[in-house]
Amino acid sequence: MKTGAIFAAMIAALWTWIALGYPAYAHRFRLTVEVDTPDGLRSRSSVVEVERRDYGWVPVSSPGRGRVFRVRGEGVFLDLGGGRNVVVVLAHGDNAEDVDRINSFWVEAYGNQRYAEDVWSSRKELRGVMELRPPLIPTLVTFADPLDPATVRVVLPGEIEQVFGLGFRFQRATLEMVAARVPVTNGIIEQRLPWLVGLRTTLAGTRTVFTNDIRERLGPRSFRRQDP
Repeated sequence: MKTGAIFAAMIAALWTWIALGYPAYAHRFRLTVEVDTPDGLRSRSSVVEVERRDYGWVPVSSPGRGRVFRVRGEGVFLDLGGGRNVVVVLAHGDNAEDVDRINSFWVEAYGNQRYAEDVWSSRKELRGVMELRPPLIPTLVTFADPLDPATVRVVLPGEIEQVFGLGFRFQRATLEMVAARVPVTNGIIEQRLPWLVGLRTTLAGTRTVFTNDIRERLGPRSFRRQDP
């Protein structure tokens, strides 16, 4: 019994050491896009969760220490009326080439370094609605036909009127941290883009890294993430 108790205490101490040394942080935020139309302001939001887990041989900063991120949630589909739409994808850059910034752009939105430990550990609280500015605005795309993924194209915030016509104008994209009890958005975007349900590759069918064609970069994870 004594040996068993000592062993149990050692296991408990080990788990405590791991928990303290390799913590997991999870944060949720509401991403909102607003566009002026001839019929008034249109707005839509999505709640996304980002989890960070540290790993390595020792629970201190070292060359062997690393991070893994898990994203859960989906982009934002904004119906502008008359068959027009804007979709905020879960990537950044002119052609959605930066797929990793979604992990920490919300930290930057509040004026912090991407891996600021006091933010991730919640020692520093992020409050209020923050208006996103380039390059923190995720990539925006539009579908001429939401039922046909081949009709996708990038639309920059400053090109909204050029693409959709007079009376259309990008108003803003905002980010706000929300409590863990606020549900992550799930399944809404697939109602608007039903082909996502069966999509298993990029929109062009193959992955070509060295291209500027948005269809080569977008895949199902660009619109919806449910990382295990």
